[in-house]
Amino acid sequence: MPLRAALVAAEHPRTVLAWLRNSASARILSETVASGRLPSHADLDTIAASGRGAAQCADYLRAVLVSFGTLPVRDEYLAAIERHLTRTLVRHPEYTELLKPYVRWSVLPRARRRAARAASTSGRARWAYTRVNCAVAFLTHLAGLGLSLPEATQQHVDQWLAEGPGTRYELRDFLVWTAPPRPRPGFACAAPR
Repeated sequence: MPLRAALVAAEHPRTVLAWLRNSASARILSETVASGRLPSHADLDTIAASGRGAAQCADYLRAVLVSFGTLPVRDEYLAAIERHLTRTLVRHPEYTELLKPYVRWSVLPRARRRAARAASTSGRARWAYTRVNCAVAFLTHLAGLGLSLPEATQQHVDQWLAEGPGTRYELRDFLVWTAPPRPRPGFACAAPR
């Protein structure tokens, strides 16, 4: 209703009519409302995943709906990290077993803690993208060598780091997270089964 009221009260009705007739985001809204419900963040995320143009339309519509209180406010940068993980897993399903828990239990919690202290930024999303992309690039490199992550040696890591840009050093985060726990002095460690 607030969106409808704003459209009706717009200063330039022809602009509103042009948006309703020609805008892809207005078509998304119309199709969803015709189904008997309002779009949710999940609906718009699904639409955004179908391509770059669709992502822009869905993000525009999301901003409109949030600004009128039709959708609740959410941290879009945290949501972008999750969408990036989903896109990456679609392209590289063979890495799901390693990447999904890494992002869910390491990258996202840190991004959420930082967001709780200060507003999220595009830099925080890029920070997460770099870690995910580095992990994928390294796993792909290992696969090209016929190796899995447990078979990788320090020499493989060093060679990969030396052959690429400085952002590859972000791989450390992934390697530390995937490393098996080490026994610490004074703590009993169960033998592997």
